[in-house]
Amino acid sequence: MKHSVHESAISALFQKYSEQGKLVLTNPGEEKNSPWKYEFIDIIVLDKEKKDEPILIKIETKDTIMSKESIDDWKKYDKVYPKWNMVVPFDSVSEAYRITEIYQLKHCKITFWLNTTSETFSFFGLPELNPDELINAKIRLN
Repeated sequence: MKHSVHESAISALFQKYSEQGKLVLTNPGEEKNSPWKYEFIDIIVLDKEKKDEPILIKIETKDTIMSKESIDDWKKYDKVYPKWNMVVPFDSVSEAYRITEIYQLKHCKITFWLNTTSETFSFFGLPELNPDELINAKIRLN
């Protein structure tokens, strides 16, 4: 089954954090599986010992970074979450910073991802991930 870039990036991070023994909850695409403080951010990573300090991750793609829906979500997340991560494609980092300044998003940390092959992602700047390690999504992209 083919997945979107967004779903594949979520799957890659799910795989990587799960391998570290973390509890990982996901809300890919339009799915609303696991809320955190009544919002459905893409990825919620919980340490079994520190369940009240999640790593919250929103994945953006070139297609979604400028959408009204994404910007509305970011504003909600920034009001509800004291700390969250927006992960954007490498070539969209400056646009993400511009958007966070315009909308005064104070709790968002911008990090980036690269899709290095059809099945491999690299994520940079996310908590508890080695930035030198490629993360194999094992999923074919569209």
